[in-house]
Amino acid sequence: MSKNVQRLGKLWLSLKRTTLSSSSVGRPLLCHRSVLFPASTQAQGIHVNCHLLSQNLESQTTSKDESRVKLFIDPQVQTLLKELTGKDLKRVFRKRKIGQKLREPKYTFMTEDQLKQAQEEAEEKADKLLQMPPVLMPRKPIDEVLAFDPCIQMDEPKPSTLIFTDISMNIEDRDRIIVARDADGTLRQATWQERDKMNAIYFPVKGREFITPRMFTQPEVLQNILDRASEEDNTYEFVLDRACIQFEPDDPAFINTAETTYEAIDRVGHYDFLKSTRHYGPMVFYLVRTRKMDNILMHYIKHRRVSTDAMRLVTLFQIIFPECKSKVAEKTIEPVDKVRRYIQLDAIKKGELELALNAYVEDEERKAELEEGLKRQHAI
Repeated sequence: MSKNVQRLGKLWLSLKRTTLSSSSVGRPLLCHRSVLFPASTQAQGIHVNCHLLSQNLESQTTSKDESRVKLFIDPQVQTLLKELTGKDLKRVFRKRKIGQKLREPKYTFMTEDQLKQAQEEAEEKADKLLQMPPVLMPRKPIDEVLAFDPCIQMDEPKPSTLIFTDISMNIEDRDRIIVARDADGTLRQATWQERDKMNAIYFPVKGREFITPRMFTQPEVLQNILDRASEEDNTYEFVLDRACIQFEPDDPAFINTAETTYEAIDRVGHYDFLKSTRHYGPMVFYLVRTRKMDNILMHYIKHRRVSTDAMRLVTLFQIIFPECKSKVAEKTIEPVDKVRRYIQLDAIKKGELELALNAYVEDEERKAELEEGLKRQHAI
């Protein structure tokens, strides 16, 4: 922290000495390390994953924000979300239509030990591919004035804002010193939008476009894409993956895009389109946290997943809302009884869910009677 303060002080002094030359009038001036600091080596390649953030992010959240973040990273919650997501290797490693050239398959003769090792490696790779993006609160706007110097105000018809960027190596983009000098002489910390643009210029991220795609800036374009979604073209996964590349996880644009996609999936019941993907867990967490889980619970009941996914969903609800009416101390409660208790005490669509659960129970009883009858016939 002290190093950042010292660097900021040096940059501040340099900016106070900065004067405007006639060649800079009317044009934005990008002052970088080659101007304010000694020359540096060429920037190294940077690979950014959606789940990576600066270490000091937690210190910037309020107590309310921390509750959501802490809930999502809670080990019990993570375990439930991973179990709900599933790990179908065929789906995880399926061919995706993302405009890339398909690789030709390679066939190798293996011993049993080699095959076992290859399967273990595939499991580990699948775990990495299924690592969920974090759930965070929107970042706070930056509105910090460092100094005001009316002597260097710009009087020209189209004044420009000067952006000064420290492009030193081995500094996180979130910690990088980026300041702006406005036309009225105000020296301030750069806004998030200005920071993103400067980082994109000097430290571009692979796949992240400098101009934000229209589907993230125009809601009607995104909605049109989601309305035409199908499982074959992986529309939902494509939108969410694209948002992970384009934005940081606490960017309001990313959060809005993700929640809009989750709402679209919930409206049409396309939950399984994200099954065995890294976005399934955050979607379920959002639906439970916003108390909109009745539709996906109905989906689980109709697909005969009461004792597995439905029970996990209710357990997740009771962890997020510990004061809910359906929570009981007994850990030996049957899955059907646990789901029924939620429906009766906490569900919004009580009637529909109870009818679906009763139909499931009756069907299971008939199936059990049929199996018992077949066993008796074979015994005779």
